[in-house]
Amino acid sequence: MVLGVIDRYLTRQILLASLIAVGVFVGPVILVSLLSHLGEEAFYSSLVWPALASVGPMILFHVLPPLVAIAIVWSYGRFAAEGVLTTIYLSGRSTLAAWLPGLGVALGAVVLGYVLTCWVVPRTSGHLNDVLFSLRRGVNPALLKVGVFNQFDHGREVFFFRKYVKHNEVSDVFVREVRPDGEERVFKARFAVFEKQGDESGMFLLNGTVQSFRNGQADARVVAYDRMFVPLNEYGGGRVKRDYTIIDEVPFSDFLADRSKALADPSTAREWTHESINRLAIPLLALLHTWLGLELFSLSRNLGGRRPPRVWLICAGIAGLHFTIIFIVEQTLMDLRAAWVVGGFFLSELMVALFLALRRVGISREPKAAPPVVPVLLGMAGVHSGHAGLAGWDGNVHALAGVRHGDFSSAMSPPRV
Repeated sequence: MVLGVIDRYLTRQILLASLIAVGVFVGPVILVSLLSHLGEEAFYSSLVWPALASVGPMILFHVLPPLVAIAIVWSYGRFAAEGVLTTIYLSGRSTLAAWLPGLGVALGAVVLGYVLTCWVVPRTSGHLNDVLFSLRRGVNPALLKVGVFNQFDHGREVFFFRKYVKHNEVSDVFVREVRPDGEERVFKARFAVFEKQGDESGMFLLNGTVQSFRNGQADARVVAYDRMFVPLNEYGGGRVKRDYTIIDEVPFSDFLADRSKALADPSTAREWTHESINRLAIPLLALLHTWLGLELFSLSRNLGGRRPPRVWLICAGIAGLHFTIIFIVEQTLMDLRAAWVVGGFFLSELMVALFLALRRVGISREPKAAPPVVPVLLGMAGVHSGHAGLAGWDGNVHALAGVRHGDFSSAMSPPRV
């Protein structure tokens, strides 16, 4: 009953520490990643929300293994300082039994990692890819700068306005557009209002003209209008359509089915290998890092004697090891041989943890010297202060010798004076 209470206490504390570590670290990393992907202008627009739906799971499955492992090792360091581990060991439980709550949390992190890499990320990564595509190819009203010729799609679209009238209305508008067939159109309008017409984003141009130029024609066709709707290549609009799929958007079943086809070509082989490591190997590091960290923690306790183990050094080692592996994984996009280095790191970490575990089990099974029985049994042997006690010393020695050889009857017999 008491041990069950202790196990629940350990599990709650480890879960709380893991949630705090993930929340404190992941939030700033996601913000920095969004800012680097979108830029400052798009970061403060509505585009940040679909991008967040993609970046959040990607960042989370990369940093979840080291953060959970560090939180678990740090928690066990605190348990050792509080005497909780001593209580568990005195109850007769093994070291592995004391580690079960932490290993259980690490196993849960592995399952969560696989859910992220195999189910969540393929369904959400397309949002970020669409946002980046729209930023390169389309006009987004939230990103337009006042009094500047805003260029999009390598200069194929140019947008200029003099000032904002309302939050979605601008004045003195100039728009230049080069169509795929070579036709060039120039719009001029007194006002423009950004709205949606059905599912398509665009702007209503008010009181202006449109000039059309075709290849081989010297004269332009000019048309005046009172109101005209011009669709925009804005994210969420009907005209933003990518004609390609990035590998991180491929569902897991299709990803595995394309293995032989992808490995046949060197360029796609690098992409497939990189993605397979992210989906299948990275989540396992949560359990592997935790196991290695706990073994190092146990080793430091045995070698340190009365000194507390240096938990911070173990946590720093886990972080450095993990981000070294992530760095090498990214190199597989340029050189496929980096995958062998990644496999070497996985195997080395596993072998070191296994070696430390076998060493720990071997030490725990070594026969230990029996505790001294003389101080405990002196009173049972009838030794008292004074000459009488000294006189009975020979009999006590024989009695204690009987205890050593298992003869308790002689040990319990009264001494001969």
